Amino acid sequence: MIEQLVSRVFAARNAALREHFRTRSYSQHVALGEFYEEIIEAIDAVVEVHQGCMGLIGPFTVVDVKTDTITSYILAEATWIESNRAKFSSSPAVQNRIDDLTAIYHRTHSKLMQLR
Repeated sequence: MIEQLVSRVFAARNAALREHFRTRSYSQHVALGEFYEEIIEAIDAVVEVHQGCMGLIGPFTVVDVKTDTITSYILAEATWIESNRAKFSSSPAVQNRIDDLTAIYHRTHSKLMQLR
């Protein structure tokens, strides 16, 4: 299941990068830039801690997602991560890193909603 999380995070990074280039809002441009940089560091931490507890992860693929709005997509992905977090690992250390990852999604969602 951790592989599905990694795949979805990379898909979210790619979607945010596309919108980062397309937006006409400077504040959204900055928020999306921070998001796509921060989630890669965060998923790296999740995977490294997971591998320390459980061994190497398996292969994963990254799919290209189409979004109606990046704001709703980021919120939906945060909700998906939260609803599946127990399936990724039972390790408290991994769960803490997943919380850090989810916080980035929520912080970005807030910025996109408030700083138009």
